[in-house]
Amino acid sequence: MANDNEKNLMKVKKVFDKLGVEDAKEIVDIEMFEGFIENLPKLPVEALESLDSKIPNFTELSKMYLDNLNHSYDKLMNDLIEEKKNLYSMIQKGDLSDSDKAFVLSEIREIRRTMLIKDT
Repeated sequence: MANDNEKNLMKVKKVFDKLGVEDAKEIVDIEMFEGFIENLPKLPVEALESLDSKIPNFTELSKMYLDNLNHSYDKLMNDLIEEKKNLYSMIQKGDLSDSDKAFVLSEIREIRRTMLIKDT
């Protein structure tokens, strides 16, 4: 049991070293919090349960992180929609060869597939 605790502490220390902090109380801005989130899979559940209560303004940082994530997702979707519109307008102009049309249609299909994957 003590050996598991030591392993958990070592994993937490490695994540803190990556973030450049010595304690969870030092995770105070969104950049550090994003780094913490990226390293969550490396941490054992037992360590996570104690860490979230030690991070100051955990709720606010979580909300900011999710807002940033949603904003990035929305921007990506808008960019994909715009690209799809541009490709459709290329086809409608009618000055493409058959092979170019096939290529543009395959690009549109790929964008649709990406949008479906991102939406799930």
